[in-house]
Amino acid sequence: MRIEGPKLPSFGSLSKRILGVSIGGFLEWYDYSIYAVFAVIISSQIFGSIGAIFLVFLSYALGFVLRPAGSFFFGHIGDKYGRRRALTLSFWVMGAGTVLTGLVPGYASIGVLAPVLITLARLAQGFGTGGEWGSASAYLIELGGTKRRGLYSSFQEFIALSGIVVSTAVGLVLARSPTPFLDSVGWRIPFLVGGTVIIPLAYVSRRSLPETDSFEALRNKNGIRPSPVLTTLRRDYKPFLIVLFGTAALTSGFYGAITYMTTYIVTVEKLSLGTALMATLTSLVLVTALTPVFGYVSDRLRTRRKFFLLSTLLLIPVTPIYFVVVETKAFVPIMLMAAIFGIACSMGTGTLVSFISESFPTSERVTGNASYNISAAYFGGFAPVISIALINLLHSHLAPSFYVVAIACMSAVFIYFAKDTGRMEKLREVDSPYGSGSD
Repeated sequence: MRIEGPKLPSFGSLSKRILGVSIGGFLEWYDYSIYAVFAVIISSQIFGSIGAIFLVFLSYALGFVLRPAGSFFFGHIGDKYGRRRALTLSFWVMGAGTVLTGLVPGYASIGVLAPVLITLARLAQGFGTGGEWGSASAYLIELGGTKRRGLYSSFQEFIALSGIVVSTAVGLVLARSPTPFLDSVGWRIPFLVGGTVIIPLAYVSRRSLPETDSFEALRNKNGIRPSPVLTTLRRDYKPFLIVLFGTAALTSGFYGAITYMTTYIVTVEKLSLGTALMATLTSLVLVTALTPVFGYVSDRLRTRRKFFLLSTLLLIPVTPIYFVVVETKAFVPIMLMAAIFGIACSMGTGTLVSFISESFPTSERVTGNASYNISAAYFGGFAPVISIALINLLHSHLAPSFYVVAIACMSAVFIYFAKDTGRMEKLREVDSPYGSGSD
């Protein structure tokens, strides 16, 4: 007998819940993208030198370092006290980091204290983001019930990616501003406006957010773990490791060949910021548009693993070709490869949240997402820094692609051993699909 999921809310209520849960992802990726877009300006205004681009991205990477800590901290809250409480608390921490980034005085005003303060702001943003991601992922996958888990969870990525599209478009508009304005005030505006607009919107949309049926059912059965973090690491380390290393290709490819590409085209290939932003925007628009499509198709075909594996394998040839084409400095081929790269990534982004969250039971689902946050922190967040270091070490403009290809090969092996959780009729409550087989 087919097991049906919980009764779905009305369209209006459903839309409100999806938006309320996903809006944190919008601010998260909007923030990271704006920081990368204006990295060259931040290096001169905050770090005191245009040549400090490595330090700018090191600060960027350090923000990712606290994502796993935030994920475990808020994971404990989300799995023990509810997804809604974790979503409410994590967002304030993340939002504060975004606003503070735009308020830090320049190097000319306070000297070395400027890079110290902006690094602290990035650390706060990263800590909050760690909790935001796992809580939202768990909520949306549980909202999807039996038949729509892939589609509903893909909206987290869709709205988050929309944040990058918006930030890149904002950067493209601001890039046309007079240089003195852009250097002094212009680059700060997206951080300040983004934080002051999105934070109140998120508060309003989340304050009346109901808890998920899955968590309420678990609580009514007294299935809450006293220590979700310890239980996850001790008992469900297998899916934890598979997700950690299996998602590394997507994170390294995204941050190493989409987010970093704006800076790479300007600083390495010496092309205009407008060209760089157009390439990034081309990739992002396609990734964003196709993410819910692959989420929907993964529900229809009842597979996550195959799409995620295909996305990972495509990065192996596509990434080096993309960097080779960029080196030609030919505008049309660059845009074409940016589009192809975006399509390759979209298969992964469309199934990412469901691939992760279905691997863990309801009792550990928020905490389990720490596996992805570790991957995003170390394989993704450090991708720009590693790319810059490899270029200098190997004296090759193609060096960033070597890193992505190596990680993609590793990820493919781990995904091969993953279970295709899209076939499950019902989400597990306390037993992982890896512990006793999938339904």
